[in-house]
Amino acid sequence: MDIEKKLSEGVAKFTYLKKDGSVRTAFGTLNPKMIPKYTEAEVDKIITLANVVLRGLSTGDMSKETGKELADGWYRLINKEYKKSDKKESEYINYYDFEKKSFRKFKKSTAVLL
Repeated sequence: MDIEKKLSEGVAKFTYLKKDGSVRTAFGTLNPKMIPKYTEAEVDKIITLANVVLRGLSTGDMSKETGKELADGWYRLINKEYKKSDKKESEYINYYDFEKKSFRKFKKSTAVLL
């Protein structure tokens, strides 16, 4: 079975070759119903950014323009408006990793379903 199909259907156990040459075994998915709305790292970024904006605006240390730029970044993060990947990225699969509780990617040509 194709690894992308298996990841899309549910949880897949697979191995892939990391950049450093080591092999990693992973449990992951591409199924949106199985992925938390926000990863722990995203929640931390959202909270940090909100605190920076609020502190800066309340103390007057931040201009309204800077506050707006940061708030726009916060909005993009919350709504997951990320930069589109380039053609080279089609060689990779971005998946949600249950062990790491975050998104990771691997090169398609190095992956093997278990």
